[in-house]
Amino acid sequence: MKFIYKDLGNRKKGEIIRFVLKGNAANVRIMTSSNFSNYKNGRRHNYYGGHATKSPVEIPIPSDGHWYATVDLGGHQGRVNASISVLPGALPLINNRPLSSVPSLLNLPDPLDPNDTRKFDVFISHASEDKDDVVRPLA
Repeated sequence: MKFIYKDLGNRKKGEIIRFVLKGNAANVRIMTSSNFSNYKNGRRHNYYGGHATKSPVEIPIPSDGHWYATVDLGGHQGRVNASISVLPGALPLINNRPLSSVPSLLNLPDPLDPNDTRKFDVFISHASEDKDDVVRPLA
């Protein structure tokens, strides 16, 4: 059996393998090293993927490890060409810290200065037409 393959190397869970097919519908699969060896020798093997009739096809890597990607016609007549690429997986979640945990954002009195009696006035103007008359004298 003729097939196209790509050694994807070590991949992380969640990365995405994209197959872009040109020609007939084809079987697209990703598999581990041992399963790829069985596939090449016509033995029983496990894989992720299936028969693709549209392109592109994207298959996520299910676990960390060494992976291979294959494209074949499953014994049917025809021609197929394919490009196989690796896309990054989803970005990790953002863990936002509360602003109160950033010391520079807190308005705490200086514990070493007993005379520290800070008071702050804040003026925010969103109107640009009175900027020269109101805001500039306050600056």
